[in-house]
Amino acid sequence: MGNCCGHVWKSGHQNHDPPPPYKYGSHSESSVSKIENSNMGLRFPYCDVDSSLRGLAGKAEGFGRLAVGGLHGAVYCVTTLADDGPGSLRYGCRQKEPLWIIFEISGTIELSSHLSVSSYKTIDGAWPKD
Repeated sequence: MGNCCGHVWKSGHQNHDPPPPYKYGSHSESSVSKIENSNMGLRFPYCDVDSSLRGLAGKAEGFGRLAVGGLHGAVYCVTTLADDGPGSLRYGCRQKEPLWIIFEISGTIELSSHLSVSSYKTIDGAWPKD
């Protein structure tokens, strides 16, 4: 029903406490699983700042507070500007498992068709860190 600017509307079906963030199996917030692909490395987002920033994502507020994205998934590195194939954005978006997608390159990706992003993905456009 849109953003109520912090107001609580009285109704017969209130949810007083939001559910806790979804956890994938036994992963902790500081763990990252590795996906076997020569074009993907095991990396933490913003490792030059603090790897605990994933924890901040789990404390989100507002409309998207229950969105999980790739919060507890492995990190997928986009290494090519090609439209498809290993190391491409489309290849990462197509994967079934949760992923935190970062970019090791900068530039424009010319897409040949609509980009469909499967569930549980975070596309982190703050990369590359030059």
